[in-house]
Formats: sequence, C-alpha cells, structure tokens
Amino acid sequence: MYTNPYRIPFLSTGGGNFIAIDYAPGNKGQSGQIIAFGADEIKIRFIAENMQDFLKQFIEGKDVLNNGFDK
Repeated sequence: MYTNPYRIPFLSTGGGNFIAIDYAPGNKGQSGQIIAFGADEIKIRFIAENMQDFLKQFIEGKDVLNNGFDK
C-alpha cells in the first residue's frame, strides 16, 4: 500500500519519497517505527526503531536515510 493515514511523513527526500513515523506496521514491525516510502521505493524500508533512535543516528553522523538498503 503506497499511502496510509497512519504513516506520518516528517521529511521529504524529494521526488515523492518520504521518511515517516509508522503507526500501522506489518506483522514484523512495531508502532512508532521510522520508515521510508514513496514513488521510488519498491517496498517500504525500515529506517529506525523509533524517533529517538532515528535522531540519535542522525546526530552521530550515520547515514540513517540509507538504512534498509543492502550494502
């Protein structure tokens, strides 16, 4: 599902892609997790467990926006 009213975007990465708080996760997720979704995302990518984890990684200079990509 491309959109969901329980995904709250807080950052646009451009081109119709977003980083969002997910309040309607699938079976393997947890409410409040941070995800990436949008026009260029083939599937929803897990970014961080929660906003605190996202901000911690961001402040530490980690490339948190690329989480979920195979390296």
